Amino acid sequence: MMKPRILATSLSITLLLWTSATADARDGRLVLLPGGSAASLGRGGTGVSDTGINSFFLNPASIAPAERFEMFLGHGSIGGDYNNTGFAAAFPSSYGAFGISFNSISTPSRTGALRTARYLSIGGAKEFTDRLSVGATLDMLHGTTPDGPGHFIGAGLGARYATGFSFALAKGFGIFDPSFGVAGRAGIPLGSEKKTSDIDTASAGYDFTFYRGARHSIVFLNEIAADAKAGGYPVKFGLESWLFDSYALRAGCTVPGAYGHNALSLGAGWRISRSEFDARLDYSLGYHRSEGLSHFLGLTLNYGALDRDPPSITISPAETHISPNYDGRRDYVIFKTSVRDASRISGWRLQILNPDGGVVREYRLSDRDMGERLTPYSFIKKIALRKESTVVPESVLWDGTDARGRLVPDGRYRYSFIVWDERDNISAARTGVVHVDITSPSVELTVEDRLFSPNGDRKKDILTIVQQVVTAPDDEWTAGFRDAAGNTVKYFRWNGTEVPRKVVWDGKTDDGGEAPEGLYSYFTECTDRAGNSAIKSIGEITLTRRYETADATASRRYFSPALHRELTWMLSLSSISGLEAWKLSIENADRKIVREFSGGSALDRLVQWNG
Repeated sequence: MMKPRILATSLSITLLLWTSATADARDGRLVLLPGGSAASLGRGGTGVSDTGINSFFLNPASIAPAERFEMFLGHGSIGGDYNNTGFAAAFPSSYGAFGISFNSISTPSRTGALRTARYLSIGGAKEFTDRLSVGATLDMLHGTTPDGPGHFIGAGLGARYATGFSFALAKGFGIFDPSFGVAGRAGIPLGSEKKTSDIDTASAGYDFTFYRGARHSIVFLNEIAADAKAGGYPVKFGLESWLFDSYALRAGCTVPGAYGHNALSLGAGWRISRSEFDARLDYSLGYHRSEGLSHFLGLTLNYGALDRDPPSITISPAETHISPNYDGRRDYVIFKTSVRDASRISGWRLQILNPDGGVVREYRLSDRDMGERLTPYSFIKKIALRKESTVVPESVLWDGTDARGRLVPDGRYRYSFIVWDERDNISAARTGVVHVDITSPSVELTVEDRLFSPNGDRKKDILTIVQQVVTAPDDEWTAGFRDAAGNTVKYFRWNGTEVPRKVVWDGKTDDGGEAPEGLYSYFTECTDRAGNSAIKSIGEITLTRRYETADATASRRYFSPALHRELTWMLSLSSISGLEAWKLSIENADRKIVREFSGGSALDRLVQWNG
């Protein structure tokens, strides 16, 4: 219900303004000078450095930042004899903003003065950089006098520069967001009354906020003009204060009052704002000692949704652990991004931060980064260029190096991704963690005896393998025993904190059965989350459960080295399969070894002893 009421109120005020415009000049009490607005006139006619449709006549560059459709309607008079009704509108587009203004003027019939005039201005403006806006217009005037017609055709050019500078003093006072503006209009007067229709003008000025509070702000404006009609260089001063962002109070003066009106001025404004609709009603009261009081009433309408929402973004790494050691496995991470926004994207940034929060690598692109030097050629080229969104790549690759191309140390690194649009809406940072790990896990294996016999006789019933590992807590380890055919009969799995120092095998398989006799091998391997790996194995492990016998028989029961040259021992084994070593020991009556014979996997069947 609120929006229809606002529209009905706006239409009623508009009808009132147009009705006033057609009233008898002597009955009028409101004034609009060509292109002026109540907001501008209430602060001394200033506005060459301001933005918005209310300043379009003063400076065509004022409409460059327009985000939505803007329209202005106004009417006013000086002493009831001079009447002026005006209309202006701005239309934003991807090429910039287009503007149009029209004024219908009527004055008392005096020789050498315009009796009626119709003034039309058509133009456009564009933001050439994030601070500089430029606009231009084609201006035409058709007027009549008691002595004949007067015409004017010309062009206007204006520029506005926002410094982006702010300097705070104390208690809300300072110099905040100063901007500068310059504009001029020149053309050719035509017809029999050329002097009357000459509306050449030039002006330059600045403004800044000198007080900024939570609910209150005050702006100071100052400019100087050169006007063919004024015949001098009037200097304008203005103040504008906003309360609660809804109520405006204005004051201004022009020194000297060369325009014959508005030497001193006061103004007020009231603004109502909704999500897609703004309406502002402005009034100004001017005074000049020769012309008396002047009045002006204006209505400004803005329609369209304003983008105040930050871009919607996502980012996800294809890997959370990388090992940039150029082995072809997880040497880099690819970040996948997506961005959505109602406005043009102006820039993005992806930072890689070390554990201390320092930036080790940054990827970014913004309009400011791409800002080329503004030459005459680039200026002309930009006039016809559309505003394009800054491209945010769908994939960004980080290879584990810093800004100088050096490999970063192992550790936990945080990434932070933000995007902002042309309205300076900045997304919340999307963050996450990527681990850099180029240190491979390692393992060393040792075993005392590769032969074991799990038959319950308490002799070599188990096989023990000693492991020495270097690992991280989240590493995954696998190990097991394989038979001669490569089948894993016993399997183990641990994380980095669970790897045992000793692996004991009792000859049982994973399902609890007895592994067949034969040759086996033990393996252990690890691949960490960054792709680094370690592999070790021990082979020739013999599993047997049979009872083997060994026998040594002497060639003589009694032996004397003086009578016999040597004694022969005959050795035998029930099986030599899997034999690794053998030893024959000869002891005396005190069970002390007096001689030993030994060998490897080949058994000597006969051993000679000379006593």
